[in-house]
Amino acid sequence: MRKIGREEISQHRNINDLWLLIDGKVYDVSKYIRNHPGGASIIMRSVKKKFDSTEDFHSVIGRFRGHSESAIEELDDYLIGELSASD
Repeated sequence: MRKIGREEISQHRNINDLWLLIDGKVYDVSKYIRNHPGGASIIMRSVKKKFDSTEDFHSVIGRFRGHSESAIEELDDYLIGELSASD
């Protein structure tokens, strides 16, 4: 699996080119963000306040705590690598 450093991830932090770090894995959600059921703004707020989106991803408030199993499985479609061990 491709190793990706924080510096490279930091270069992909806008709504048109967005990579998320969740559970040590890097996801390119650029093509998905505008279709996010909770809206793009909620993801962008998470990205602007912290580098790692793991906590926000797992603490979604709603009828159930956290994202659905299908949402978690859907992440695999956007997986591009994992955080470099040196970061």
